[in-house]
Amino acid sequence: SQRIAYAKLREAFPNVLLVGEEDAKHQIPPENFFTVDPVDGTHEFAALRNEWGVLIGYAESGAPKAGVVYQPKIDRILFGGIGEGVFLDGSRLSAPVPTRSIVVS
Repeated sequence: SQRIAYAKLREAFPNVLLVGEEDAKHQIPPENFFTVDPVDGTHEFAALRNEWGVLIGYAESGAPKAGVVYQPKIDRILFGGIGEGVFLDGSRLSAPVPTRSIVVS
């Protein structure tokens, strides 16, 4: 699933770095990048439960800007971005919207 996510991201954003959870090194690059966790919840996946998903995040200069969680077994998608709100299956969730991101170092 990481290869599929990489292919789609590369197609849409050819100049943005890709960092996968399954990659050998786990360092936060200084430039803009996508990070992909192809199977978050490996134990749940192996047990054939629904509580696993594909996670994709986007960061600029090390600061998170947007993210998405897709749970294919139940066809649920959660996504959001700084200043944009959070959405579950296309419906805005009523929660405080972050106005700034936290820089991770």
